[in-house]
Amino acid sequence: MNRRPLNSLPLQKAITGFVNYKTAEGLSDRSVDSYQRILERWAEFAGNKNVAQFTDHDINSYLVHMRTEYVPSRWSRDTRNLSPKMLRNIWITMCSLFRWANSEFHIESPMKQLSAPHFQRTWFYHVRSFQIRRDRLTRSNTLLTETAGRHFEPIV
Repeated sequence: MNRRPLNSLPLQKAITGFVNYKTAEGLSDRSVDSYQRILERWAEFAGNKNVAQFTDHDINSYLVHMRTEYVPSRWSRDTRNLSPKMLRNIWITMCSLFRWANSEFHIESPMKQLSAPHFQRTWFYHVRSFQIRRDRLTRSNTLLTETAGRHFEPIV
């Protein structure tokens, strides 16, 4: 991709370049499609402004819009607001776009001033079949006591 002067990278061209970059990086089609959908929805909201002109206020306004006013279109016709995890995914995608724009075009990222949206992580245990068989012979508290701390992993 040609290097452009600082103020001449329209958002739509940046999205195209970024999606091509992520495809070339070897990300799965599903991940690249997710990046593209998130960024195109943002472009609809923000217009085809130059990437260097975005401020932390612009990004924050969009995140507030997605949290409060946006009505998702789901197959289930559920109109609940987006989950905190989805809001964090939007934030991560925008961070990734601006990180790419900074490395390719030396555009300062407005994401540095914004903290990530918070969400509650769900924890689960990895339980092996021999542990389940042993647990049937002993009390269930034994299994949880023996595996706590060793096989804890977050779902992200």
